[in-house]
Amino acid sequence: MLQLYHNDMSVCAQKVRHLLEEKGLPWQSMHMSLRHKDQFDPDYLRLNPNGVVPTLVHDGKAVIESTIITEYLEDEFPETAFRPSDNAEKARMRYWTKQLDDSIHAATVVVTVGIGIRHQYEIHSEEELNEILDAVPNSKWRVLKRQLIENGMNHPDLPDALIRLKKMLDDMEGALTSREWLVGSGISLADIGLYPYVMRVDHLNLGDLISRRPNLASWYERMSVRPACKEAYLGQWLNEKYVNDLMEKGGEAKKFILSWLSE
Repeated sequence: MLQLYHNDMSVCAQKVRHLLEEKGLPWQSMHMSLRHKDQFDPDYLRLNPNGVVPTLVHDGKAVIESTIITEYLEDEFPETAFRPSDNAEKARMRYWTKQLDDSIHAATVVVTVGIGIRHQYEIHSEEELNEILDAVPNSKWRVLKRQLIENGMNHPDLPDALIRLKKMLDDMEGALTSREWLVGSGISLADIGLYPYVMRVDHLNLGDLISRRPNLASWYERMSVRPACKEAYLGQWLNEKYVNDLMEKGGEAKKFILSWLSE
């Protein structure tokens, strides 16, 4: 049995859901409300001490970290493969997914919180906010989240985070110049891994950054119409209020961001 502890709009959870659907694997949803701090429940922390989603439980064994989970699913269920057979192509695929863990995910968190959702914490008293932040196990992320909530677009990390996301889009545009997919001749873990981060740019009302890159825009459309992609991102897993909040706040900052990035 496959159980996935996940959240509807978590980019890391989204890519795991997508791969499960592409592989046609039945899985049990263990949906978690991050706003209600389900990820800090002691029972969950025994599965995932980092207090983040997703966590995959396969026949009672927990696997954490989304990139590792996707590789695990490839190893356990290789019948429908999403890793190239050529070793050089496989290495290129892993270079893409390594970038997610090295810098792209962190940049996305900074942009999402600093622009899109910091206002959601304004309803809390200082005591309530301290309680929310104190529950974050990782001290680095705890401090960063507080600073992003307090400073928003004035946070010193925000410019570099936006530049990093722009580089991601530029690199993808270049890679897609002569091919339909990021690596090899078909969809791979690289495409599945990068897609939710491109979608997050779109949800932040920064779709211009995608449409101005024709190769990337075509790839985004090819990915979006895949039945497995729709299953993983739409329907019960589309949190419209969350997306609307991102669109609204991203729209308010859009003119500034595009001029800042010289787009």
